[in-house]
Amino acid sequence: MFAHSRLWTKIVTSIRQFIQDTQHWVMEGILAGIEDSTKEMKDVNEMVDKFRDEFKSAYQKHVSTDGEIDWHGILREING
Repeated sequence: MFAHSRLWTKIVTSIRQFIQDTQHWVMEGILAGIEDSTKEMKDVNEMVDKFRDEFKSAYQKHVSTDGEIDWHGILREING
């Protein structure tokens, strides 16, 4: 009976260790994903900022002094 109890204790301990290891493994994956997406977001933000600057340069005549964009005017210019 005592051997059975020790076996059960070893099994439970192994399962707990497995769960803890899995939690750490999952957490590492989450942290790596956050880090990667943060780097990508920086690249995306830079691209969006560049697009905005190029848009302003190309279509400034369609932007009023208060910042309103004449989208229809832009479409007429694009479509001819």
